[in-house]
Amino acid sequence: MRLLLIILLLGLYPLHAQLIINEFHPTPSSGEPEWIELYNNSKDAYFADSLLLYDLLSSITVPSFIVQPFAYIILTKDTLALKESRFIDPSARLIQARIPTLNNSKDCIKIAYKDSIILDSIYYSLNNHKKGISLERYIAETKVFQNSIVYDSATCGYINSISPLDNDIVVKDCIQEGDSLTVILYNNSYHDISNVSVCFSIDSECTIKTVKDIKRLELLTVTLLLKDILYYSTGWNKITISLVNNYNDPRMYNDSMVYTSFKSDSSIFISFNEILYESDTTHQINEFIELYVQSEKPFSLDQYSISDYKDTYLFHDKNIYDTSVHYIVISADTINMELDTYSKHIPVSIQLQNSGRELVLKDPLQHILDKILYSPSMHNPRIINKKGKSLEKGNPFISSENSHTWTTSGSILGATPGKVNSTYISNDTIIENYSIKPQPYYPSKGALCFINIQTKVPGFITIQLFTKSKSYCSTIVNTLYVSGNIHIPWNGQTEYGILEPGAYIMLIQINHADNSYSENKLIPIIIGL
Repeated sequence: MRLLLIILLLGLYPLHAQLIINEFHPTPSSGEPEWIELYNNSKDAYFADSLLLYDLLSSITVPSFIVQPFAYIILTKDTLALKESRFIDPSARLIQARIPTLNNSKDCIKIAYKDSIILDSIYYSLNNHKKGISLERYIAETKVFQNSIVYDSATCGYINSISPLDNDIVVKDCIQEGDSLTVILYNNSYHDISNVSVCFSIDSECTIKTVKDIKRLELLTVTLLLKDILYYSTGWNKITISLVNNYNDPRMYNDSMVYTSFKSDSSIFISFNEILYESDTTHQINEFIELYVQSEKPFSLDQYSISDYKDTYLFHDKNIYDTSVHYIVISADTINMELDTYSKHIPVSIQLQNSGRELVLKDPLQHILDKILYSPSMHNPRIINKKGKSLEKGNPFISSENSHTWTTSGSILGATPGKVNSTYISNDTIIENYSIKPQPYYPSKGALCFINIQTKVPGFITIQLFTKSKSYCSTIVNTLYVSGNIHIPWNGQTEYGILEPGAYIMLIQINHADNSYSENKLIPIIIGL
């Protein structure tokens, strides 16, 4: 009786109907079972009885089924789990079967009659495959399989996302190059398409650009200047890119994308301000990098980075900071750090070299904002144990590349993360008990200049000369002093000879003998002819 039924069914459903392997998922996400999609690529229904399914190591007999013309069959070990994991077209039929485990490197899938006549077979390799995405057949006439490009990562039970249609324009990618944005379109259709309009929108305001023709199965680029997009502003911008007047496209899901674009903001000043590259066990402050920020409006440092020749530390920080925030501490944690209210912490695990290395600060467009070649030689030479002591910059607005603007922290904690540096030098400090005479000073006349300093405690004194633009000129003195009135004579000579006439700045650094306090002063000096 069963044999008669099969014969009758075979009479109803001709053998020349073509059943092909259309899609499969060897690397599904957690909770989703592996599955194989078969497709009846003919105008006739197809009856499959005792169909065999193979891979390289094993085979199974698939339960009998009937598949209608141009319809899908999905084979999986757990139909309920698959339906809970993703949307499946109701017209597709699910069959629970103990399908072979699909290898995650390379394997084959074959479907055959019981007499070993092969209906279809594929061999695959996952070298360029992205986990969590299915592999789809391009067209029935070939055995080309590619990663699914649908937003849901697979087209289980409906038409493959990579297969051509009568009308299908794909927004494939978007690239920002300098001040322009380029969208890559792909005409995944069997014929040319004319007058395609692309909308670039921010906050629902659309800027439209139209292209005349896109050749069938070809790419086309559409470029627009970022400044021409309505509401495009400094910082991060979410730009929705979509096709308009494309109503005959059945794949509306590939007609749009959201691109996040960054525009540099010249109103934000940011620089290196303090570096602790070797922590100790006394105060137990982890290595950190402190940035100084001054902004006229709220700001974000998301996707900014600090790099050296080996590592890049990327900031994953979506916070928007108020203009009152000036210090950003980059470190694994803030244990034993007492951050002030105007400082914030961005958690990044950093490993700084104790021997020194160049650090480069970049914005998301890879524009260099600041750089510093830090070194142990930048520490105060009179401090023997430098472990656990940071390098501080005298003023955040002085060039970080000038090693003479950096010195050892004078804090009793060894560092001042998230606070004003202990060695901070005001831009306009002129103290009455610090003086230079005469002013202007004329070294060409053979007279001496006297630097007069009054101090109450003994320690070390360093006096350095800088140009008005903060470039290093010379070290005038670097010696131990006693308390009281100090008169230091100077003949105007430097390591590079006599100075050119003009305005200069003297940096006076005083480190008290017990290293408990550090003081810095700036005094202007005019050098005459």
